[in-house]
Amino acid sequence: MNKIVLGKRKLILACLQYNHVRKGNNPIRIEEQRQVLHLLLRRPQLLFSEKRLSKDQLKEYKQLNVLNARAMRKDLYTSTKKMLRD
Repeated sequence: MNKIVLGKRKLILACLQYNHVRKGNNPIRIEEQRQVLHLLLRRPQLLFSEKRLSKDQLKEYKQLNVLNARAMRKDLYTSTKKMLRD
């Protein structure tokens, strides 16, 4: 997959997830999603990477692995994007 497309998809999904959890009432989840979004923006190598990250190093890596899996498969990406927009 093209790395630019992958990065764009990850960023879109991260923003949609952040907006989705902001509608809820769980401040811990909101903060976790905010940290994931900031991590993607601070470290572009994570934004364009296709490899899995060890969740033992940083707790946000678990969310990044999920974003990565959803962004790499078109069917998962479109269904997740549709669900988060509704």
